[in-house]
Amino acid sequence: MSSVMTQNEKAEIQIAIAKFCGWYDCHYFDGGNVPYGKPDDNWNEDAREFRQFLEHDEPLPDYINDLNVIHEVENLLNKKQWNRYVIYLAKVIAGVEDNMKVSVPTNVLISATAEQRSKALFKLITQKL
Repeated sequence: MSSVMTQNEKAEIQIAIAKFCGWYDCHYFDGGNVPYGKPDDNWNEDAREFRQFLEHDEPLPDYINDLNVIHEVENLLNKKQWNRYVIYLAKVIAGVEDNMKVSVPTNVLISATAEQRSKALFKLITQKL
């Protein structure tokens, strides 16, 4: 992914992290068996549509911009995932390809932005461990 993310890249990351955290896309029904409102990849819109029919006021967290939210996701990682995540985070910060070795000082790792952390989490989630 380039250094400036497109809306599609942001959506792809948001959805992958949300699924990792247990979110799922909503399907709406008009009381019968016909879906009411098509399921799509716009999770915030889905949440707004869902609130029209049931008591639900929780939009998808902003993993790309909110450090508090991304920290909650980091807390879900097990030891094996955490070790791999730190490697991906270092590579995202350094701007190198996945197949390259990199060394990043600890103070740089702990200062990573929410966007950098979300990119590293996306790499972790989409790779087979």
